[in-house]
Amino acid sequence: MVKRGDSIEDTKIGVDVYDDITSDSARTLLHIAVNAGNIKNVDILVRDGGDEFVTRKDKHGDTALALAACYNAKIEIVKILVDSKTGKMLLMEPNDKGEIPVHLAAGKGHKEMTSYLYSKTSVEVFNKDSRNRVLLLDRCIEAELFGKQI
Repeated sequence: MVKRGDSIEDTKIGVDVYDDITSDSARTLLHIAVNAGNIKNVDILVRDGGDEFVTRKDKHGDTALALAACYNAKIEIVKILVDSKTGKMLLMEPNDKGEIPVHLAAGKGHKEMTSYLYSKTSVEVFNKDSRNRVLLLDRCIEAELFGKQI
């Protein structure tokens, strides 16, 4: 019997079925592990799941990286996803609302996460479309991510 917090390795689920298991919201095991904040399972799923699995979007257009940036706030999980083979692409992948992971982190006030994602996101994303710059600035101001100057 599988219990909450168990490692995915202990479940004896084959890698070939990772992609077949989804929720009603089209979230994969990776999305679920990210939401649960389970670093070990995220690492296993990213390592064994393959590029297509890591880049899969839920019904809202969110990748696992987008969920980690917005809801989870565990920098270790975000680093695993960013360091994957498809990490650079995930940083620039918008959800259905046109938001990329750095926008989502800033919108939730995750200062360290926003800083990390900004440092990893290609400057092309912001140069190519000024809406990305404006949205990031708006989110940072709204969440009061800038320090007060004395």
